[in-house]
Amino acid sequence: MAVFLTVYLSDGPHTVRGLAQWLNVSKPAITRALDRLGELDIARRKLDPMDRRSVHVQRTIRGAELLQEVRDTMAQAEKQTMDWIHGGTDPNGPNPPQTMAAFNPRG
Repeated sequence: MAVFLTVYLSDGPHTVRGLAQWLNVSKPAITRALDRLGELDIARRKLDPMDRRSVHVQRTIRGAELLQEVRDTMAQAEKQTMDWIHGGTDPNGPNPPQTMAAFNPRG
């Protein structure tokens, strides 16, 4: 997930070496992550035309769609949490005032 988010949320170009340094992991770990991201069509590798020893990591349409799904899910979770905190109810549990009272040692 860290490789995916780094590629999609920070400016590139991204290389295996650069990602390994940024994430403080080994190059083989980045390679394994990119292999999996490639299998899922979330990212792909492309030879650097200026230096064929270097490989750039490219975003894909599927990866951009996945990032949007993650953002939408997080926004929905945040909204539900804030609604609950500000007096909403959770159909699966007690409402916030009851729950918060349980954590108040003074009652």
